[in-house]
Amino acid sequence: MNILVNALVEWQEPEDGKSAPRIERVLSVDKADDRVLTIDVLDDKAWVIRRSHDALVRAITASDLRVLESEIFPELLRAENDIKQKHREIRDALHVALAPLIDHEGEEYLVNSRKRGAKIAKLARDGEIGMSKPTIYKHFRRYLQAGRRKNAFLPSFARCGAPGERRIAKRQDAPKPGQRSALGRATGRAIGIRITAEIERKFERGIKRFYKDKSSLRDAHELTLREYFYRERKVENGKLTSIMPPTEELPTLRQFRYWYETVYRNPVKEKIRIHGEREYLLTGRELLGDSTQQAFAPGSLYQIDSTISDVHLVNSLDPLRIIGRPVVYVCMDVFSHAVAGLYVTLESASWTGAMLALDDVVADKVALCAEYGVEITDEMWPIRGLPQAICADRGEFEGYNANNLVNSFGMRVDTTAPYRADWKAIVERQFGLAKDRVVKFIPGFIHQRVRGDPDYRLGAAYTLDDFRQLLIAYVIDYNTSFYLENYRKDEFMIADHVERYPLALWRWGVENRGGALGTLPRDVVRLNLLPRKTVSVTSRGIHFERELYYVCDLALREQWFDRARIAGEWRVEVGFDPRRTNHIYLITDGGQKIERCHLTAASDHLKDRDWHDVVDYFELERQAKEVGGSRRLQSRVTLRDTQEQITNRAVERKKAALLAAGEVSKKTLVGGMRENRAEERERARDHENWTLGDPDPVPSIGNLVPETDAEDEEDVAAPSMIDRLRPNLDAQWEGDNDQH
Repeated sequence: MNILVNALVEWQEPEDGKSAPRIERVLSVDKADDRVLTIDVLDDKAWVIRRSHDALVRAITASDLRVLESEIFPELLRAENDIKQKHREIRDALHVALAPLIDHEGEEYLVNSRKRGAKIAKLARDGEIGMSKPTIYKHFRRYLQAGRRKNAFLPSFARCGAPGERRIAKRQDAPKPGQRSALGRATGRAIGIRITAEIERKFERGIKRFYKDKSSLRDAHELTLREYFYRERKVENGKLTSIMPPTEELPTLRQFRYWYETVYRNPVKEKIRIHGEREYLLTGRELLGDSTQQAFAPGSLYQIDSTISDVHLVNSLDPLRIIGRPVVYVCMDVFSHAVAGLYVTLESASWTGAMLALDDVVADKVALCAEYGVEITDEMWPIRGLPQAICADRGEFEGYNANNLVNSFGMRVDTTAPYRADWKAIVERQFGLAKDRVVKFIPGFIHQRVRGDPDYRLGAAYTLDDFRQLLIAYVIDYNTSFYLENYRKDEFMIADHVERYPLALWRWGVENRGGALGTLPRDVVRLNLLPRKTVSVTSRGIHFERELYYVCDLALREQWFDRARIAGEWRVEVGFDPRRTNHIYLITDGGQKIERCHLTAASDHLKDRDWHDVVDYFELERQAKEVGGSRRLQSRVTLRDTQEQITNRAVERKKAALLAAGEVSKKTLVGGMRENRAEERERARDHENWTLGDPDPVPSIGNLVPETDAEDEEDVAAPSMIDRLRPNLDAQWEGDNDQH
């Protein structure tokens, strides 16, 4: 075992029986002479000791002696730039003055007190260095204890004045240190008091009592003086009044603030006290972790969250109708920080929106973007598949629906604590990035208004699909070209020179870590994710809502609509995608399969529409119906009034006729109905006869005029088929009335 020069060794059992530890510095080692020179580094009167090398080795082997790995004087191991110029000058001067001791070739004087004493006495007697023998002994001893380092001669000003201990005045009327006040300079005397332990106790009571939320230190200082530093209290005019001493006999605001900032204040406790623990955990706690390390590969963990976007949109059917602010759902891959899914809706944050965002995660992004009129290639957004785990808020992912994800897909669902958005920092940051890069530049964006500015809502022009197209374009730009400056790459990524872009990290993870995405048919995913509704099977189709009717091959094959018209309607369960009205999905085989249904021809006018726009249209129709209720009621009342007038007139006319005719039998009244009908018909013909165009001229041949009989002077039309059938119809009509 080797014992090295300048090593520190500690005796486990002090040789002299002292309780204090004994740590020695090794000054020199001579194995040939079995000699080791050491010195106690903690004794300010110690001197060099000669020890046996073999004995020290045996002590180390027996664990009686331990070699220390750390330096006991770390303040001497400093860079030159960290040492003040004045301190360096003092050090260099002492090093030169003690050079005869330091540069001595032999070391016999270190253990021989007579030779050492003569050497030091000569240095002190010559007077060149201006130091006494005790001072030379002190510096030289410290030089040896520090391991013969030049920095041992640096001044130890940091040890002066009881470092680390607060100085509290014994009396408050003692001379006040520091710069004098303006009044003190003018009067030539010290103004103010010293801070004693008693005053500090009053300060602490005042802080605890008066320094509350929204209050200031100035207010707390004034209230503390009023409550704890008054000279006396009197009752004047029925009110308690505090009589205060002169201001020079009171602690100043500056003293109060200094005590609070340097002695009492705890920034963490102050943050919690003023803003609450929730705010502290969100904005004040330490940031020592990295959520990226939670994911080993792409798809290991997704973060999902929603926010209300700061922009107003308009209805696609009527651009003059402002529909408010949309809700944006985003799914982020924790490993690569890439956007894996996006969904925009008008519904409030709910399970439905979260599931549709997951549906977008599974979808082929090329087909998904094409639904909104955006053309991309698979290389621009290749992320598809279900992750192994999801981190989300408790609101959307607690209860039965989350259990469905766990049981059906084998997916782990992690929910965050309330008000802890920092647990999903990756997805939370995405909302701010989208706002700063694209959202704040579109019409209808919510900005800070000042008096006189126009209402930002009036500028709304984007429809829901327009906004989706914009966010898709943003996602493509983000995934491909957003530089992740603070992304912590591991050693394997560094070795492969992986670029700090989301898609670059995604592709590297898939190639080298295999990825952790699950593959399932989208129909299976939709079967478990899409919201469901119970609807009616009618003769017009599967009635979803108001004017929305659907048809599918299964219903046509089994003649559902014919049966509904004959036997009556029945109810079935369907799933629907709130993004488009084009299809709904019929749940069949006990929830194991789905049958896609499309709009009927009668509902084709609502094709390619967003559900929310159609719902808004239906609501407008309901409102219009309610608005027209008064008009319809007035029209029906007018109709009833007219009916009553005509009825009264007819009844009075009938009574007058019966009165004029005298007694008439029932047979007479109901008899002759055929002749009466024919007579009334002829009268109606004469009254309702139409004559179109000019009368036809009388035909002539030369000067001859055709002769006509007197009985043929009236035009008689040829009998029509109706005239031939009329007697039979009249007889049938009269017979039916006779039966009644």
